[in-house]
Amino acid sequence: MRILYITVSISAYNTGDTIYSYGIIDRLAECATVDVLTYLTPVDKSYSYYFDRLKNKVNKIYEAEMSTIDKAVKFFKYRMTFVRYSSSMHQKVKELIATSEYDVVVFDHLRMAFTIEEAKKAGCYVVLIQHNVETANYKEESKIKGKQVYKLKNIGLPAFEKKCMEQADTIWCITESDKTYFKSLPYISEKHMSVVVPYFPYQRIKKDYVKAKKLVITGTMSWYPNVEGVEWFVKRVFSKLHEQDPEYKLWIVGRNPDERILKLASESVIITGSVPSVDKYLVESDLLIVPNKLGGGAKIKIMEGIFKGIPAVVLRPSITGYETMIPDEAFVVNNEVDYLNAITTINDNENRKKYFVDRFIENAKRDTDISEIVNQIPR
Repeated sequence: MRILYITVSISAYNTGDTIYSYGIIDRLAECATVDVLTYLTPVDKSYSYYFDRLKNKVNKIYEAEMSTIDKAVKFFKYRMTFVRYSSSMHQKVKELIATSEYDVVVFDHLRMAFTIEEAKKAGCYVVLIQHNVETANYKEESKIKGKQVYKLKNIGLPAFEKKCMEQADTIWCITESDKTYFKSLPYISEKHMSVVVPYFPYQRIKKDYVKAKKLVITGTMSWYPNVEGVEWFVKRVFSKLHEQDPEYKLWIVGRNPDERILKLASESVIITGSVPSVDKYLVESDLLIVPNKLGGGAKIKIMEGIFKGIPAVVLRPSITGYETMIPDEAFVVNNEVDYLNAITTINDNENRKKYFVDRFIENAKRDTDISEIVNQIPR
């Protein structure tokens, strides 16, 4: 089977989108011949190992460019800033489909599906990978921000998502809950869908589980579910933990911290902003905190942290996509009281933290094979 895989970037692996994308390409290359089409971006040296690994597994990598004019044109074409449109990418898709005999064209993320019609016209089987329930996220974020400017900037997103999902032959979702949501939509209720859980071949870097009284939260700190979750955790959980034990510190690690997060900074709550790598903070901390209540999709930072060796204490809405991988329910909490109790109880037990990481990785590797999903594609 020959696959053309169209994605935003494969040069850096420091966001949930690119991590999820890499894991899918990595697994597809095990059972098919894969060409990758992506945007031309410098390779981040911090991730050269993973880039070289992927380059050696796929057949070819093709590149397109995005111009300043493209950024302006896309709003008039699609009435949104969400899509990653470029005329260079559009032309390259047409050329590759016309000159190569692809069985399948994979549009990785809704933002890259603006050329889906070219694949359909050529008779290719089309897979659309939905990283999130984008329209639901858009409506949720619009409500939270309450800004007309934000709503208008992406007013065309619901219609675009509907059209692309209708045109796709199959949709790959990141979680069962996302799949259930899509199945509830009348215009695609009969569409074939599969769940492709996250995977990334992270190297384990943390092996010491002696208590250091340090907690860490990672992620893009301008994304509204992170902003809401971090603010809730600091005010409702960490403040009480710090009252009980003033030696505890919380690292909030991620780019573009929102103003609401910046206001949380103190001697015990350290806001780092963008960092070259989160590894230093994962190695030095006891527990990864994931306090998100909002947002669709799976929280990639859970997999990244645990695969690298740090146990995670997770608010229940955040375990979506990882339910079968969690080996100890004590690490999953429902409210601020549970969160505080879990941290103070679990952090004293080195063996329990190590066991959680070991078993989670074993369970994840068991659940991430996608060969069966690929075999369902008509040949």
